[in-house]
Amino acid sequence: SLVILIVVPFIFSVPLSLAVSELTAAFPVEGGNYRWSRMALGDFWGFQAGWWSWASAVATSASFAALFADYVKALDPDLTALQHWILALMLIWAMHWVNVKGIEMVGNSAVLMSALLLVPFVLMIGLGLSHWNHNPFVPFTAPGKGVLGFATALSTAIWLYSGYEKLSCAAEEVENPQRTFPPALFSAATLAMLSYLLPTLCALAMLGNWQDWGSGYFPSAGGKMAGPWLQNLTVAAGLISNALLLNVTMMAASRTLLTMSEDKLAPPGLARHNPTTGTPTAALTVGSILLSALALIDFNQLLVIYAWFTMTATMLIYINVFRLRRLHPEVPRTFSVPGGTGGLVLLALPTLFLAILALESTVVTDGHFDLRQVVVGLMATLSGPLLYVLLRRGRPRPEEHSRDAALERVT
Repeated sequence: SLVILIVVPFIFSVPLSLAVSELTAAFPVEGGNYRWSRMALGDFWGFQAGWWSWASAVATSASFAALFADYVKALDPDLTALQHWILALMLIWAMHWVNVKGIEMVGNSAVLMSALLLVPFVLMIGLGLSHWNHNPFVPFTAPGKGVLGFATALSTAIWLYSGYEKLSCAAEEVENPQRTFPPALFSAATLAMLSYLLPTLCALAMLGNWQDWGSGYFPSAGGKMAGPWLQNLTVAAGLISNALLLNVTMMAASRTLLTMSEDKLAPPGLARHNPTTGTPTAALTVGSILLSALALIDFNQLLVIYAWFTMTATMLIYINVFRLRRLHPEVPRTFSVPGGTGGLVLLALPTLFLAILALESTVVTDGHFDLRQVVVGLMATLSGPLLYVLLRRGRPRPEEHSRDAALERVT
């Protein structure tokens, strides 16, 4: 797990951040990957990118709400399934309210929550370094399992280190996005790795109880390291963390639906927005209602759905970089992936490899092929083409996916 936490950012999230940075620097349009795909590949693939991005954001948002309730359950093991769901609902609609207030409220609350949630993990790092009693890399693999858990751990790491492309969905609402996004995305990928790796490493070095670790274990680790006060502080950080992630992911997802509706590739009512804050209230409400239902689904099942949606959408990002370089070389780029086409290929190949491994991990359970998971994944992926056909039937022709329209938005 520690090795995967170190390696995956350099072969997945950092390359993806570089690709997204180039696209945002050249075409900082609302809707991000949806509109890039539409410009590069046409209406059909633009719709697929928009649907896959939105659906993956909704699936991962539901997992944040579920994990929020899991942290509360760490304090109260007697929490019932109904109470667990009610807690998830409370978080969903609280973050819905924050989003309704506008992107400035989302951004300011995100900065505040980020600072607060890091406090107990900084304390855990300090305690682990001063009480280093065990080698955190021993045993390197769980006895009797070898590397069988590698694919499952990998899919979880991809979930941990993904989502950077979704921030571009609100590029038109960010000041000077051409200069802001490249350093912000690279810094985010680096800090994410350190925030996952260092507390885990130091807690294992102090406690040595790798057998006890599982979903939502950080509060227990904090309690064993310093007592109930750090356990409670870590629970609070877990709650804040999932609230923060849900907050910004809901923001990104609503912008994707908004732009698809504006381009007549989604129902027109989803383009309604608050005239004062610019918040796409209709798209936000649809997402929150769906989230409320998905919060009932098991976290691991949500990971399966997320993996299929997000990996297909991610590969489109690299294709978009290549296509838009070919189609519109005259567009100024304040940032480009280094190395030209060769550099782009070198970035994309590890992501493709990880995508195959991640999808493989979703269809193999305890070493056995799981046909049900295959059906779920294929239905999720193929829902895009089916929806495209259904939504296009009897509807007016969408706006043309032209460079001029995109450049007009940039200006």
